[in-house]
Amino acid sequence: MPLLRTTFLLLFLLVTGSFAQKETGWTTLDKGLDYAELAAPVKSIYGDSKITVLRIDPKSYEFFLECATHPKNNYNSRPLDEWCKQKKFVAAINAGMFDGDDPTQPGHAFMCNRGYMKSFDHVNSSKVTGEKTVICFSPKDKSMPSFQIADIQNCETFANLKAKYNCLIQGIRMIDCKQQIRWQKDKKKWSVCVMGMDKAGNALFIHSRSPYTMYEFISMLQQLPLNLKTLIYLEGGPEASLYVSSGSKTVQRFGSYETGFNENDGNDHFWKLPNIVGIRKKP
Repeated sequence: MPLLRTTFLLLFLLVTGSFAQKETGWTTLDKGLDYAELAAPVKSIYGDSKITVLRIDPKSYEFFLECATHPKNNYNSRPLDEWCKQKKFVAAINAGMFDGDDPTQPGHAFMCNRGYMKSFDHVNSSKVTGEKTVICFSPKDKSMPSFQIADIQNCETFANLKAKYNCLIQGIRMIDCKQQIRWQKDKKKWSVCVMGMDKAGNALFIHSRSPYTMYEFISMLQQLPLNLKTLIYLEGGPEASLYVSSGSKTVQRFGSYETGFNENDGNDHFWKLPNIVGIRKKP
């Protein structure tokens, strides 16, 4: 009888474990790289109401910040798929809103991040704004996590991160390190891409073509099986972009709808972007 009970228990765990994995909708593309198309808890006014998520284990993948303002990139913005093909990235996403202009870099209008942005020796934007979240990777100090999205109001300081990381991107905080929503309620809706970090330290590239208010979108993400720790806003409307190419799987996601700008679901291509975050598999 004990053997029979043990066998039954093992079978039960295998079946329920497989069922749970299937229910979450995750597909493993490669070691440390998982993909999901998750149904949004709320139906949108446009599109399929699906949220695309790429989960990246920083132990398996290296992160890169590419900026059009770097001389090696010839001051040319590019569509996201073109960035990926040129740089041999497995996946990439917007690096943030870029309608800022850095007074220390004349002629770089619409190429500079709204907040601070730095990739090793190249400073895309020297402006440190009041935004409370920073994406950090390529640490100088090897005791630091290889990737993190840091809340610089509650759990970290910008000065400490700047001293310890080669790549930093400052942006709008959506969820703080205490998992509290930090976005005011509003009626405006748009397609969106954001970057998250889960409680295991994985990076999450997240995209929704279907438009939502941002408060509603954040609330939905908290309901999904993402185990979110922090979340940062990247871009909205037609410019919101996500590209993935791993093995036989290629995913191209671009936004369209934006209240007061492009109030339709008709966009059918990637728009040019000056700054992007890409990943490559570690050797």
